[in-house]
Parts: sequence; structure tokens; C-alpha cells
Amino acid sequence: MAVRTLLQILPYRSRQSDGVGDYARLLATQLRDAHDIDTIFVVVRPDASTPDLGDGFTSVCVTQNRTDAIIAALNKATVGRDIAGAMLHMSGYGYSRIGAPLHLARALAAWKAASGTPIISIFHELFIEASGLGRRKLYQKLQQISVRRFLTLSDAALTPASAYRDWLMAQNLPCPVTAIPVFSNVGEANVDLSVARPSRLAIFCRADMAAEIYGPWHAVLAQFCSDAGITHIDDIGSRHQPPAEQIGPATITSHGRLPAEAISALLINARFGMLAYQHMPLAKSTLFAAYAAHGVIPLCASTTLAAGDGLVAGDNFVHMAEMDARHSPSKIDAKAAAAAVRAWYAPHALPQQATAIATQISQLAVRA
Repeated sequence: MAVRTLLQILPYRSRQSDGVGDYARLLATQLRDAHDIDTIFVVVRPDASTPDLGDGFTSVCVTQNRTDAIIAALNKATVGRDIAGAMLHMSGYGYSRIGAPLHLARALAAWKAASGTPIISIFHELFIEASGLGRRKLYQKLQQISVRRFLTLSDAALTPASAYRDWLMAQNLPCPVTAIPVFSNVGEANVDLSVARPSRLAIFCRADMAAEIYGPWHAVLAQFCSDAGITHIDDIGSRHQPPAEQIGPATITSHGRLPAEAISALLINARFGMLAYQHMPLAKSTLFAAYAAHGVIPLCASTTLAAGDGLVAGDNFVHMAEMDARHSPSKIDAKAAAAAVRAWYAPHALPQQATAIATQISQLAVRA
């Protein structure tokens, strides 16, 4: 079978882990290995290390963050290759200081008109929430305009949350939109969920989220560890300062930043995993996906929970703000909850998601 090439357009590619970059790389690897679809990355805001990351993929870098330079990079990426389509990773603040990369929309419109290349857009984010007047409200309006322009350019669109899909579909544009939650960026473990996990809890997150967990949610976490019999916490991620050595009855080991394989090994042995979000849909959280992919029961520390997408508190995750006698840790069936969150994750795991995208690429290529 002849190898086709997909252009993946994204803000950054670097050796440091980041949500969109990791998603794009893992998807590219699966498309190449399972579907004979190669990837050329077009990187709009590269750093000095981007051209040679040593991961088997070529990066074509935009020399200046301007419309003409973006078009030039797209044209360069297509030379001598059978281009099956382009995939835009839409994450506004990655491309633009105000989160509204209208120059990128102009570049893609001109390039698509000239080349006829079909475009699939993945809307990782839409726009900030704002009300009243002021700069945030202005940014929101510009971001909404930007999102609509990218949707107009797209032949198909994906987004991780049904709430995002509903907003995109409400724009009444002909582009079909599919909601598909994100996959894990740190691997997917084939674990026996019938075997009881050790009394361990994972806190895998950035420093800002860790500050929320160990700050306002400290007492709730300590009580949960006591009630659920948690004896050890694995803290994973870079921290401005290491956490305390003890919280409630649980001893804390601070691992710092770890490679994906090491994170996966720790998650395989964790019973629960904690995360703290306000407003953000859980289906777009790579942390939630990492826990789900390893059969780790997510503990969601939030007062304004955005669930949906088949996620049900008390079934496939725990909402810490609603812990009471009816939903106490002693009432949680850990094996059932782990199996439920793993079953929720399975239909959109990396292999299944890559297969759906490969099918979409083939269909668009035929229509082009």
C-alpha cells in the first residue's frame, strides 16, 4: 500500500511534554504504524530544537508568524508527497497572544483554495468564558470569530466534549462535528481489573493544580485517605516546592517530572487518582484520560463540575465535593468503579481514535 501523508498543523513541537503536542505525536505514530499514513508536522511557533526531535517525524517550521510564511511552510511540506489531507489542531492561545489566530485562518483559506486539500480540524479548545464588558469580553468575541472561520474552512471537525460539539453545531455550518474524548498521553495499560490495587493514590498534575489540591482541598483529601484506607500517595510532576511528607494517614513520595513509561508504571499500582478542575469538561482532560486508561478511579476536586459525555459521578468517577454518607469512600466498590471508567475510556482509546480518523481521512481524500 502506498504511504499517504497527513499534514498536522500545530503551535508547538518540543522535547517538553505538552497536551496538544503529545496528542499529535501519539496520533501520528498510530496512524503510521497501523494505517500507513505518515505525518509531516507544520509548526507555527517553533523553537530552536523543533526541526530535529529524533522521534521519526519531520517538522516544517514557519519562519515568521505571518500569513505568507504559514502558506510558504504548508507548500514546502507538500513537495514530493502524496498529501491525503491536513489536520489543524485548534488551540487558540498556542497560536496567538489573544487566543484568536485570524492570520492562520487567512493562510489556511488561501492555501486550501489553491491546493484543494481537505482539512480536518480538532478543536481542543473554543474560547474563554466572559461576561459584561472589558478585555476578556473582547477576547471572547474575537476567539469566537476565529473558531467560526476555522469551522467554515473545515471539511470535518472533532472536539473532545459534547458541550463543545453542541456549540460548534449551533453555528449552522455544513461541517460535520464529532465529539470524541481525548486519549491518554502516557500510555494505555492492559491491566487485570479483577485484582485489588494497593492502597495508593496518585496525584499527577502541573504545579498550579497541585497547589489547589494541597491547598483548598487539603482537608478533604486527608479525610478521604483516612476513610478509604489510603496509605501512600505518589505525587508526579514538577513542583515549585515539594509537598509535605504526610497528609492524613498517607505518606507522600514526590517523584517530580517523569517520562511517560514511568508514570504509567506508577498508575498501574494506584487505586485512585486526584485532579482539580473548575468548569473544564472532564472529557478533554488528559489527566482524567490517563487515570481512566489505567483503571485508576478519578477523584475530581471541584465545586463546578463539568461532567457529561457518559461520565457519571459515583459510577465511573468520584466527585469530591459531594462526598457524604451515601457516597462515602467505604461505599465505593473500587473494582466496579475501575472497570466502569476503563469501559468508558475503551471506545476512544488511541487505536480506536486513530482508526476513526484514518477512515475520515480516506473518505475526504476520495471526495476531494
